Amino acid sequence: NTADEGGGVYTTNNIGTSTWTNNVVQENTATYAAGVGFVNEPSLVFTNNTVLGNDAAKDGGNLYFYVVAGSVTNNVVAWSADGDGLVVDDTASATDTTFTYNDFYANLADDVSGYLTSADLAGFAGNLFVDPDLYAYSSDGDCSNDVVLPNGTSGLINAGDPTILDGDGSVSDIGAYGGPDNDIEDADGDGFASLID
Repeated sequence: NTADEGGGVYTTNNIGTSTWTNNVVQENTATYAAGVGFVNEPSLVFTNNTVLGNDAAKDGGNLYFYVVAGSVTNNVVAWSADGDGLVVDDTASATDTTFTYNDFYANLADDVSGYLTSADLAGFAGNLFVDPDLYAYSSDGDCSNDVVLPNGTSGLINAGDPTILDGDGSVSDIGAYGGPDNDIEDADGDGFASLID
């Protein structure tokens, strides 16, 4: 998708809890908030999502926050083509939102900018800055040739919030295929999901 604001997802002025779980938002373009943009969100829960390769000409390549309060947990934010991985555009969002057990990797120009820094993110529990090691991903504008499950060797496996469990009872994986609502299993226990085993 291509848009001025919110190439993938853009929400504003929600009055209740806004819950986003187990989504993949990939390779959208926009001037602002190319992947996911949240504006005036008083109660956001953003858990176990994968946001990859989105391209913003200005701010928010993968994620953009303005006047947001809530929690951002167990997400992959990687390979933004431009506009930074996460832009937190005000002090309220920086102080009223927790960013825990996420993986930020190889976002251009920075993993995070605005009113948060990478050092701030490193201060939150469990955040990683490692290659997600996905089964098959290429930033070529064609999502049909990608399988964005983590490999069995990925640092995302069992690296999520320990209070959130995967369907098999193990500690949640980081990304869209982790957490209790995912439908991916490792039936033979070798570290690779049955879908790609």
